[in-house]
Amino acid sequence: MKISNRIIALILATVMAFSGCIVAYASEDVDYKINNPYSTVDFDSWGQYKADLHCHTTASDGGLTMDQLIEKAKKNKLDFLMVTDHNVNCKEFPKVDGLTLIYGAELTKHGGHCNMWGVKDVIDQEDYDTCETYEDFLRVKDKAKERGAITCMNHLHCKQCPW
Repeated sequence: MKISNRIIALILATVMAFSGCIVAYASEDVDYKINNPYSTVDFDSWGQYKADLHCHTTASDGGLTMDQLIEKAKKNKLDFLMVTDHNVNCKEFPKVDGLTLIYGAELTKHGGHCNMWGVKDVIDQEDYDTCETYEDFLRVKDKAKERGAITCMNHLHCKQCPW
């Protein structure tokens, strides 16, 4: 039995139209509001620090300049901010009342991403350019550690970051 294209199109259109009614009806009962889990925390009396340990500026792939990022951090009442642009050492930081800025960089290569904090010139440009293997990464990480940096691997569950 041969079914014409018009009949198949009519059946598909009917199924799609009926499915759309179900979806439209169901979506009216769903609450898509995302609640801020920190909205009730009183950070002024809690005795903890509020920080961002991994942020980027327009020096790599961030959407804000350093000054805009600082203003946003102050607006959100952060105590400290670690700027970790991809494969870029931080430049000189301005003095900012009420906000501690900490130097950092994110070594970003095909094998993985690693934040290195606390040292202004944490990674040499040559190391950014030549770090391709796991052994290269260990050498760069050890050099950063010798300079006083703290390292932290990023994206641990990413299958594209085997380090």
